[in-house]
Amino acid sequence: MKFRFDDAEPARDPGDLRVAHHRIRRFLPQLYGPDSLGRILGWMSGDQGFWQRHLEKQIACGQRSAALVVSAVPLLVAAYSREIDWIALLEFPAVLREELELKEDDKLLTVNSHLTGKRLAPDLEYGPAASEKYANFSPLIADFFSDDTDIIEELKGDIPEGEWERTAVCAEAYLKKHGPVARNGLPTKVETPAAV
Repeated sequence: MKFRFDDAEPARDPGDLRVAHHRIRRFLPQLYGPDSLGRILGWMSGDQGFWQRHLEKQIACGQRSAALVVSAVPLLVAAYSREIDWIALLEFPAVLREELELKEDDKLLTVNSHLTGKRLAPDLEYGPAASEKYANFSPLIADFFSDDTDIIEELKGDIPEGEWERTAVCAEAYLKKHGPVARNGLPTKVETPAAV
């Protein structure tokens, strides 16, 4: 699979944000340090900072879209993709809910990279407005993994109301069909489809 922001064509509405590595390190310490998974994979590929640079590029260049908290306990977030016109349901550690005082229907910002492939991921559906160019997407919830709080709030304000409504409709349909079966929302794991 190939990530969308590796293509020549830029994403519509790029995130233009900075990743906060201290926030990611807290949940994925194995990506950092001299014996980290990131360094091992980097050594194999010749790129020592692969995951760090990948996440930096995604949050700066990926496509920003709406995301909604659909459950506070457990913490479930519906991240919308305009390219697929559907949501990925993501689960996050409860500590994020407590620290950010999140509640159902809170608005968040996702920055997505899109992946090509032969078959659509089994936990996704193409909506009527889908481009059908991509088979999966990898959402990165900016509110959780960036310190650019003021910019994130401004970008959320730029998202049309129709996109928030579409996110809610897709989330409701997903939950009715699959229940609260979700992807692991943490970076490096989020592109793995939910076991629906």
